[in-house]
Amino acid sequence: MLPSGGGKTRGEELYLKENPLAIHFQVRSWNCDKNSVEGALFKAVGSAGYDNQTKRAEFLVSKLTGSDRLLVIGDAHKLTKAALQWVVDFWEATLIPIALVGTQQLHTLLMSDTQRFSRIQLWNEIKPSNPRTLITHLATSLMPELNGELETVCDLGEQIISHEGLYRAVYKQFKLAEEIRAGAKKPITATQAVRSAHTKLLRDWQLN
Repeated sequence: MLPSGGGKTRGEELYLKENPLAIHFQVRSWNCDKNSVEGALFKAVGSAGYDNQTKRAEFLVSKLTGSDRLLVIGDAHKLTKAALQWVVDFWEATLIPIALVGTQQLHTLLMSDTQRFSRIQLWNEIKPSNPRTLITHLATSLMPELNGELETVCDLGEQIISHEGLYRAVYKQFKLAEEIRAGAKKPITATQAVRSAHTKLLRDWQLN
């Protein structure tokens, strides 16, 4: 559990990069229903062996039971109650590990049904212990041509975190910096681009 912008998505990206067998489903406003969850899982698992007569959920249960593949659901607090119940039922049928990643709203949603809440085995408030790791991931993902400036750019990223308190702020600034660098008439360094981006965003403090 983390507040919005607190690094959930970036943390998921890092985990999935290191664990390619994990299945990831990112909840959006348009795919928060149970059919969307089931469809995304069906696509991730693949249709090999599916006979079009069996219900997709039953097919998924047969494919994943005993697999121990982790299902990571990002922004799970956006799931509808029916979708969340589908996830809980799917866990009971397969016993695969499922990680629901969301804000405090997720806790409220789970608590609204005591039977469902009783099936949650672990509940953790996530606090990134090493901001540098997430900032480095953002820098290398959004600004691939750093040309030896990685440490300097990450130092600026840590300044942003210390003032804004959100990894989303770092994401926005690095992303804008790369856009500025790509559109510059004359070549500029990544560090210059990050500083330039700072002046174009809503910031009431200065970078050192």
